[in-house]
Amino acid sequence: MRRLFVFEWKKLFRQRSFLFFTVILLLGNLFTLYQYERHTDYYTYFFQMKQQWREYVNGDQAAANTEYYQALTEQAESYAASYEDFLKQIPIQAENLKETAAYQDHNTYLYRNLIKTVEDYEGLSAGGVRADLGIGIRELASYNYGIWFQLIFLFVLSWFVVSAERKKGLFLLTKGTKHGHVPLAGAKLLTMVSAGGVYTALQESGTFLILGYLYGYGDVNGKIQSISIFRDCAAPVTIGQAMAVLFVVRLLTGMLCTVFIACVTISLRQEGAALPVYAAAVGIEMFLYQVIQISSPGNAAKCVNIFYAWDMRNLFGTYLNRNLFGYPVGKETVMLAAGCIAVVILTVLGLYRFSSSCQISSGNVAEKIREKIAELTSVQWRHTRLYLFELRKVWIQQKRGYLLLALLVWCLFCSVEALSPAVYYDPAEGEYHRIITQISGPVTEESLSFRESCFFMIRRFVRAV
Repeated sequence: MRRLFVFEWKKLFRQRSFLFFTVILLLGNLFTLYQYERHTDYYTYFFQMKQQWREYVNGDQAAANTEYYQALTEQAESYAASYEDFLKQIPIQAENLKETAAYQDHNTYLYRNLIKTVEDYEGLSAGGVRADLGIGIRELASYNYGIWFQLIFLFVLSWFVVSAERKKGLFLLTKGTKHGHVPLAGAKLLTMVSAGGVYTALQESGTFLILGYLYGYGDVNGKIQSISIFRDCAAPVTIGQAMAVLFVVRLLTGMLCTVFIACVTISLRQEGAALPVYAAAVGIEMFLYQVIQISSPGNAAKCVNIFYAWDMRNLFGTYLNRNLFGYPVGKETVMLAAGCIAVVILTVLGLYRFSSSCQISSGNVAEKIREKIAELTSVQWRHTRLYLFELRKVWIQQKRGYLLLALLVWCLFCSVEALSPAVYYDPAEGEYHRIITQISGPVTEESLSFRESCFFMIRRFVRAV
């Protein structure tokens, strides 16, 4: 199987279209990250106005935007000072709850969960928790669009590894192999898992590096609880350790999704049938993630969700135990156990389906739908004009029209953004651009006079910007 695995990788590297899609998705994630950050206050005040932030940190109270920086700093200092009180209140509240009727029976989940909560937070202390804005970590926790690029990549990967070869009838050559179909199925599954892991590692490394370049991560040896959005984290981990755990969790999430799409693609031999099933499963996961509240009785379906596991705020910012036969179990253990069970079941099912079924394409669902639509609308194309035939061939059959439609939609979005009014978060910058706009145009005596009157004002605002 090792030789098959190496050969599958060689075939992937020879697929130029696969490499093209991979690069496009990697760049698309970085572009989406940049667009997401460009519309945040942090990008304006901590990247574009990095010099003013450094001046404020160095003690220059005359720096621009001092009020904004001071408000954030005071909030961080207030949180760091209150964290010790937060830890002290946990055992006090637990003792008060023990006096209520619901917690009198010591053999119930409620009582055991209360005791476990106190024990989990006992290992923490306020020492090492200091005021930290943690802009880079906050933005890393808030940007979660990378999972969509990963899901798209995995479907593209399944097409090149399984569907494309099955469509060409290449799997017929394996019917008489000495060791059966399992080695080939295992090699393809390992190829998909490893390729998905490589892509996820490249994508998330790019995300980590871009956010580190924009904002930095501060002291990675500081406690993760130094950042207010992770106050409820009961694990004694540092910022650097939390980033490493997040990286590994996203790799494992990608592995689970890879095994699922591989199993679906192998089981459904109709080309194009795997996509709606895959999209439906992802849609259900997204729906459950959005609808179910973390405090609701059905939160088990939320904490074993791929979108929940991908989100750093859920992974480290919430404390949750699940009721397992009357005993509380941490959400991390539940997520890991559910993921391992799902991977094993899907792997066995995928290998069994590949070896037990004849892997021959049984048609293309999308092509059948297209042919049906063409049959219903064919009356409009019964003509003898050559240019209409060529128009249909180029724009519909050769998919040029779909590409043009996608480009028009993209141009529309770009036009809306370009025509939207400019917003300046700094008054000095806004006033500078207002003056520049007023003195633009042809040079006349009036414009020269206005220029001279505003020359000193412009220089003052240039220094401020």
